[in-house]
Amino acid sequence: MKTYQPDSFETIRYEKGTDGVLSITLDRPQRMNSFNQRMLDEMHSAWRLFQHDADLRAAIVSAAGDRAFCTGVDVVDLIDESPDMPFDERDPGSRWVPSRIWCGSR
Repeated sequence: MKTYQPDSFETIRYEKGTDGVLSITLDRPQRMNSFNQRMLDEMHSAWRLFQHDADLRAAIVSAAGDRAFCTGVDVVDLIDESPDMPFDERDPGSRWVPSRIWCGSR
């Protein structure tokens, strides 16, 4: 999995608000915001950045375009990781929550 910085994101928009809220926008409307390997890597990088940024308190995920929020994995431009792998990450918000929250199956 490659690591990206916000200034090199191509498939998502990463916008830090002055109010401590991060806005992540899935930005592949031409493919109905379906995930390819680049988007998967960028989202992984975005969550890592969010998790380690003490100035951020919340994240909002939205999508560009008006046809779909996200249709899943792009069937034309497939991802290299198994479908479960990106969801094995610990919830970035768990540092503020007393219990551990996991996304996906364990």
